Parts: sequence; structure tokens; C-alpha cells
Amino acid sequence: MASEHINIILEAESRAQGIDLKAKQEADRIIAAAEEAATSDYANRISEMHDCIRDNLTTFEEQNQAYMSKARQSAEDEAAALRNLVEPKIAEAAMLAADILSGKG
Repeated sequence: MASEHINIILEAESRAQGIDLKAKQEADRIIAAAEEAATSDYANRISEMHDCIRDNLTTFEEQNQAYMSKARQSAEDEAAALRNLVEPKIAEAAMLAADILSGKG
């Protein structure tokens, strides 16, 4: 009778150890899966961040080129306007300067 109780206790302990081992294995599996998911998520987020930065830099470069093109065109337009204003008077100014230098003016 006592041996039956001992056997029951030993079987219960054995089952408890098996359950404990399975629980530890399952916990390890869950932890490993969580680590893998976290690593993958981290890599994905870093990749998304790099993509976003690259896109922002591309957009900035495009905007910068457009701004520089407009600024260049504006400067060329202003220079042309000044040339148009000054060119008709260059000949007259040259003649006046020549007159002054020759003593006529």
C-alpha cells in the first residue's frame, strides 16, 4: 500500500517535471519567436526610416534644383533688363566722355 502511494507520488512528480519541461520549452520557443519578430521589426523600421530619409533628400534636391533654376532665370532676366536699359545710352555716354576728354564738352 505504501509502495502504491510512493509510485503515485513518483508518477505525479514525473508528470510535473514533464509539464515543467514542456512549459520551459514553450517559454523558450515564445521568447525566441519574440526576439526574431523584434529583430525583424527593428530591421523593417530601420529600412523604412532609410527609405523615408532617401525620399526626403530626393525631394529636397528636386526643390533645391527648381529654386536654383528660378533664381538663375530671375538673375538672367534682371541682367537682360539692365542691359536693355543701359545699351541705348552707351554710345551717347561714350561720345560725351570723348567730348570731355577732347575738351569739347
